[in-house]
Amino acid sequence: MGDLSLPERLYQQNPERFEKIPDKIYREIHSLTTLMCVDGYVKIRNGVLLVHRAEEPAKGIWWPLGGRRIRGLSRSNSIIKAAKRETGLDVEIIEELGTEDVFFNTDPPWLGHGMGTDTTNTVYALKLIDPDQEVIIDKTISNSRIITPEEYDREKGSFHWYVEKYLPMVFSL
Repeated sequence: MGDLSLPERLYQQNPERFEKIPDKIYREIHSLTTLMCVDGYVKIRNGVLLVHRAEEPAKGIWWPLGGRRIRGLSRSNSIIKAAKRETGLDVEIIEELGTEDVFFNTDPPWLGHGMGTDTTNTVYALKLIDPDQEVIIDKTISNSRIITPEEYDREKGSFHWYVEKYLPMVFSL
């Protein structure tokens, strides 16, 4: 444990403290600052997993897995944890693809501040550790799909710019 930083040690001692910020504190953070997030496009068979978000700010949008970077975890460990939490999948990183600023006009209704959402997202290409795993979505996701390059070509232009930018990169890996 001697090589770990203080935030890493604190996370290991009490992960729940950092994974679930109390609503009142998170409301204030969310309304005043840019959130650091991680997103991952998971290669599965001949396609890439996209999820349909059930919650704002990306409700109803096909989106990669991901979420807020957790204090005490690296960006790469945060995306691996998010993939497991959202879909039950055990993944590993193929490559870090980039970083994007993403702005939404909406914020989660339970926050209620009405100031939108501002994120800086590190984007990863991921692959399954066990190719036979099944996707089991959590309550933050209303649906999931594995999109193939052929389907993407037919539907190109119907996705959020962020998905349009990164899907072709992941298909090419």
